[in-house]
Amino acid sequence: MSSLSSSKPFEVIRWDAPKKPTAELLTRWLVADGLDVETVTFPVGEKTQELRYVAKQVRIVVSGHLQYAFPGYGVVELYPGDQLNIEANILYDVSNPDGVEAVLLKASDLSEI
Repeated sequence: MSSLSSSKPFEVIRWDAPKKPTAELLTRWLVADGLDVETVTFPVGEKTQELRYVAKQVRIVVSGHLQYAFPGYGVVELYPGDQLNIEANILYDVSNPDGVEAVLLKASDLSEI
């Protein structure tokens, strides 16, 4: 995986292996980091309201394509295996712009609360 770092309140880590990851592999990684993992499905065309969490968030796309829009920072495109780490108290929304369902692993880092 390769990381795209910046002064933004989020970090994108791109999946760069030739083979797509499995949900089981990605879940094992998050659990090994001490995180509780939830699987979330985004139907075609779904868009969330604006979200904000009090804890750091970790998101990994299992299948499909998702867009995370961060006001003032732009849009991040995520594909299978891509990980998004979001700082606490950051406003964003999520949408599924494609014609296929998207599946996401979602976890919160409660260690700093």
